[in-house]
Parts: sequence; structure tokens; C-alpha cells
Amino acid sequence: MQEIDHVPFVAPLTRFAATAESADAVGGLIDDALAAAVGAPSGVSFVDFPMDHVFSEANDASGPGVLACPPAPVQPDADSLDAATRLLAKRSGPSSWQAPMCGGGTPRPRCATLLRRCAFRC
Repeated sequence: MQEIDHVPFVAPLTRFAATAESADAVGGLIDDALAAAVGAPSGVSFVDFPMDHVFSEANDASGPGVLACPPAPVQPDADSLDAATRLLAKRSGPSSWQAPMCGGGTPRPRCATLLRRCAFRC
């Protein structure tokens, strides 16, 4: 309930950040935020709802939201994964002591195997 402009604070950390300018704008902003959150690469979205709009009625007849037809999962490029694995396996010196970090959206089976092979040089 702070009276500040939140969007400039969170925009550098999110895939989408916006303030609803009216109650009618809320539905479209939610769709935009969800599309950004689940699109490739997935990430955080933020929508600010000013109090004067929270308790207002909207005239939104836009129909089903963006997640009525969720996007297809993105398939990793096997050649790019193999190239990254080769580059990481060649590392040496102090930088070789660092662990790779991957986000929760990392495709599981193949990527996990390649990362294990790189991290542990197995």
C-alpha cells in the first residue's frame, strides 16, 4: 500500500511490468503479464493495481484469456547444448571452480545429463 511508482523498481527484474490505468485495462494487462511469464524464456511479470481501480467495475467482454491456449513448450537446440557442453568442459583455472546455474525452465532430461557431465567432468 505504498504510494510509489512500483514499475520502475521491478521492470529491470521482470519480463513484463505495467500499471493498470483503468479498471477496463486490467484484463488485457493480466493477459500480457501471463503471456510474458509463460513465453520463452519464462519469467516474472508484475502488474500494479492502483486502489481506485481495485474497487471499480470493468466493462471487459474480451473473452477467454491468453492461457486458454497455452504456448507450446520450447524445445532446446541440441547443437547449441552440445557446443555449450564442449566449451564448459574445456574450462580451467579459477573459473573452472564455479558451478553452472540453470533456471527452473531448463528442459530436464537431456540438459540435466549434459550439465552433470560438464560440472563433474564425467
